[in-house]
Amino acid sequence: MSALGWIDFSSDERAKVKQVLAALSEKGVLDELGIGQIRDAFANRLFPGVSTIQTRAKYFITNARLLRDIQNGHAKKSKTPQLWLKQQEHLLAETLIKVHGKSEDGIIGAESIKKGGVSRRPSSIYWNGLKTFGIIHSPLSLRECCSYLNENSHIAHKANPDHQDGVDDDDVDLIRRLVDLPDSIKNWQDEKQLTIELSVSEAEFLRDKLSTTPVVEHSVLAQLMRNGGMAKFLPDSNLENEEPLKLSFGAMKDLLLSHVSVSEICKNQIKQAHSFSLAMEGAHIRFNILLAKNNHFENRLEELENEFNIWKDAVQKQGIFHSKCFDDWFDAIQGNKVKVKSRLFVERWCQLIHEGASISQLDTLISDRAKDNKKSRSLLNKKLDKSEWVGMRRLDFRWSVARRLLADIEGGLNASR
Repeated sequence: MSALGWIDFSSDERAKVKQVLAALSEKGVLDELGIGQIRDAFANRLFPGVSTIQTRAKYFITNARLLRDIQNGHAKKSKTPQLWLKQQEHLLAETLIKVHGKSEDGIIGAESIKKGGVSRRPSSIYWNGLKTFGIIHSPLSLRECCSYLNENSHIAHKANPDHQDGVDDDDVDLIRRLVDLPDSIKNWQDEKQLTIELSVSEAEFLRDKLSTTPVVEHSVLAQLMRNGGMAKFLPDSNLENEEPLKLSFGAMKDLLLSHVSVSEICKNQIKQAHSFSLAMEGAHIRFNILLAKNNHFENRLEELENEFNIWKDAVQKQGIFHSKCFDDWFDAIQGNKVKVKSRLFVERWCQLIHEGASISQLDTLISDRAKDNKKSRSLLNKKLDKSEWVGMRRLDFRWSVARRLLADIEGGLNASR
């Protein structure tokens, strides 16, 4: 029996590991070919602050409200502010389920609340996003921030201009700015007030954060919000019937590239990410073919070989593969760490396709890479039944999550019209 372990340096690092493990348990994200670092580097440029296990935009607000409650002294009677936060997240899930029912998409804890509580806590899932979008102004980890807010709640109270005697101005300013919120609502967790949808003020707040926070300036999120949102790019769409939620990454790419107001940096990142995704789709199809052969899924082989031929014709027409294509991709994610073996695999795949290599050469490269990357854990070393079929395809770089968050924001903005 094998086990996974890590050196526990901080609560932030522990939370990151838990998120990675949670993401790996999600269907369809197995990284057999070891390109995850490159995929994530593009995703971090296009959708900073977004993770694959985020669900609804409302949690950016509810997490900030809970931290503000700690700041206002609500956790003082609890054993620790972290325990208080955990308890409140359970109550939050229960209230949202009461308001919407279990069928509402995106309520975190809807399935686990009766089995011991929320397993994936919104506070850890959204923590990086809260800091990235400037809702939380702190370099601290979540645990450290909760403790700091709790310990200094008396300063937050005295931060009112009428109660500043004996309080250092720097401390007052730091506490006042630490948690940003669109408004202050008493008893905001009451089921008569709380919903998974954003209010107008909450939606305007998130729109402004995405539009004006410098570190996300050239992200897809910022560029869409600055230019009127998805509804502006899709004038015939209706957010109420969820049409934007069907928009593919490729379709979104085409819309942004054709828009004169979208920054050139953003356009280049989208273009290179889409090019990389198309290039790797062929590698994933060949991997699927090898899986099908290993497991005698004869009914899938003809279909997959046909898909590969269609893919090959498409990338040739679009000119995806050329002598410098991989240099363009790595220039677009410059500054991100990429394993040497990952880069060499991508370069070799591009080279073989560009040179018109044989199918046997392609399959040898794919097989060798998967087995070197996953060792004995590679799916190519296992026998699967049809219920365990894993088919990796085109990458979307967290767009499917981001478009849900954007749709929530636009839904809140439209509520005022």
